[in-house]
Amino acid sequence: MDLLIVEVWSTGPPHQKKQSTSTRPTRFRRKSEYQAPSIKLPDSFEKTVVHTLTHNFRNATSIVRAPLRLPIKPNHVLVKIIYAGVNASDVNFSSGRYFGGNNKETAARLPFDAGFEAVGIIAAVGDSVTDLKVGMPCAFMTFGGYAEFTMIPSKYALPVPRPDPEAVAMLTSGLTASIALEKVD
Repeated sequence: MDLLIVEVWSTGPPHQKKQSTSTRPTRFRRKSEYQAPSIKLPDSFEKTVVHTLTHNFRNATSIVRAPLRLPIKPNHVLVKIIYAGVNASDVNFSSGRYFGGNNKETAARLPFDAGFEAVGIIAAVGDSVTDLKVGMPCAFMTFGGYAEFTMIPSKYALPVPRPDPEAVAMLTSGLTASIALEKVD
């Protein structure tokens, strides 16, 4: 299994240095009962947005500071992202391949949030959400994964036992395996 390299995102001032860290696969770590940390909601947070359509992800994206918009929409949850997945689909996304229509219509959507899959902790829930609670770890596959926080429809939040990086890998790998099995069937 590959060693995962992740970037720890700060909710502090923009000048605060980010740290890189590595993590070993779960089978080498001792599991303990998960204790959800207390999450302070900031006034603003950092996120990666696609501002230019190109296959060069570095040139297509930038990190911006955005205000945290409250209250949470009724059927949504706010997720504090811990790990985000990185794969080839991000390059296709930044070049506009996942949107229907022509290049002009796709360019009209700019800027849009980057990142497809992530795992984190639910930091707030909308008034209509009854099956998810603040502090629950969850994984999701929808836009906005390259951010400190993202608001997603609650139907996309998949409860997981812990916010581990393996949960992110299972989203794409599990989906790929499922599609392969359906095609064989």
